[in-house]
Amino acid sequence: MEAYTGRAGAALGPLTTTWSGMPASCTVHALICPTCSTAFQGQKCSRDDVNGEQIITDNSACWPPATPGAGTPPRPLAGWGYYSPGLACPSGYSTACTAQHGGRSEWDVEFNLVAGETAIGCCPEGFHCTNLKGNTCMAFADTGSPTVVAAGTCSGSVMLSAQATFPDLVTLTGTLDVLTRRMTLLAPMFQLNHQATDLPAGPSTTAIVASETSPASPSGATGGPTHTTSSPSTSTSAPASADSQGGGLSTGAAAGVGVGATLGAVLLVAAVAAWAWRRKRRQRAAVAGPEAVGMVPENATWETWKPPPSNYSPSAPTELHAGYHGAEMYTSYPPAELPESLRTAHPSHMSDSPTYR
Repeated sequence: MEAYTGRAGAALGPLTTTWSGMPASCTVHALICPTCSTAFQGQKCSRDDVNGEQIITDNSACWPPATPGAGTPPRPLAGWGYYSPGLACPSGYSTACTAQHGGRSEWDVEFNLVAGETAIGCCPEGFHCTNLKGNTCMAFADTGSPTVVAAGTCSGSVMLSAQATFPDLVTLTGTLDVLTRRMTLLAPMFQLNHQATDLPAGPSTTAIVASETSPASPSGATGGPTHTTSSPSTSTSAPASADSQGGGLSTGAAAGVGVGATLGAVLLVAAVAAWAWRRKRRQRAAVAGPEAVGMVPENATWETWKPPPSNYSPSAPTELHAGYHGAEMYTSYPPAELPESLRTAHPSHMSDSPTYR
């Protein structure tokens, strides 16, 4: 089906908080005929002004309040306009798609965006974004578990509501074959536009918040992938534990702080010890003097340094005192000669080996 894009659209006004005034009748799926395979949400019954035929049209009461002069939706599910700044989907709806001016887009955007603008498509739970001659939300009820939804048919300007089961089973006359029809469920899409400057300031900013009271999608209805996307300007993930929610440091951060503090204390002690040692060394050098024997000046090298001259000078030679006289060493025994027998003995008479007694 043809997609309508590049349209100006009506400026419906701001939508910055969750609107919860949608009537219950807006969730009824209107059938154009009892055997039709397409049903529409957010509709009302009326008559065609030209030929008087029974028709359905978008019910403006199913849309968030619009500014005066915005007019009315032109025809069913063809889009009406956009909300700007738009920050919050209505109750029962959630973010189903996003698009950026000049960037990515998850559906064919009907109404034009300006530079720096982001668009959000709000759809009922279980529906996805599409463009069927305008912004539209779509889901399918096909084979599988039956889907029971609120459906209705028009009688004049009154919609007769009843429970309907989709998909319905149709028995073919003659062959008695059972045909399962795939039902297409459609609903209005609300396009919300905003600039980054429209977002509230804070440490964690989410562009669009889904309704907190969004009902579950009809059982068995499949609407394709439902995207919940936040603005690319700022986005933070939810905390993983109660400790992080309480604002305390994580275990890893606390360990890092402890290690850093310990290392800092060790470095401080080392620096103080080095300073004290150098100060004591300078004091000793000052007391001894820069020319002390064996002391090498700090600015000297082994190649250039020479020991300072010694203060020692030898004494001049002097004579001994007059009362002093030399003396020979004292001997207590007079000299003696060997016996004659030993002096005349022949060397051969001597034993060849010593005798031990």
